[in-house]
Amino acid sequence: MEGHHARHLPFTFRRKTPPVTIPAPGATAAPYPAQFAASALAPAPRTLLDILRSTAAQHPDASALDDGTSDLSYAELVGAAEGFAATLHDAGVKRGDTVGVRIPSGTNELYIAILGILVAGAAYVPVDADDPDERARVVFAESRAAVVVGQGLSLTGGPVG
Repeated sequence: MEGHHARHLPFTFRRKTPPVTIPAPGATAAPYPAQFAASALAPAPRTLLDILRSTAAQHPDASALDDGTSDLSYAELVGAAEGFAATLHDAGVKRGDTVGVRIPSGTNELYIAILGILVAGAAYVPVDADDPDERARVVFAESRAAVVVGQGLSLTGGPVG
């Protein structure tokens, strides 16, 4: 923003801190400014599941999900996610597997499926329920999904299909 262009703008932008640089491959530099690592205000690292379980422990009866047809408290959501993780385990899903998800958006089932997959230690691969079947087949095949979760938390593919 140097030169004659700067005077035509209603404001000027001046960087107060140096830009973050991306370390070269193999470098050991932290991926964030050093002052953040030293801050006593920084929270301890937590996962989504850590936060969910903590919230459920502190507010078990509070509403966690409401899709307009049913609602779940935090305790019920954690229980449903852990129960679905057990279902996935019984179907042969292992830590590190990918699991396809094809459930309509905005439903409690979608969130139970995603959280259950994470509890199982797997990764989820979502495909919108309205997308063409051929797209879903390609995405799930390329991701090597162990199983696919559909409406009703049904499982297809892998050892169950």
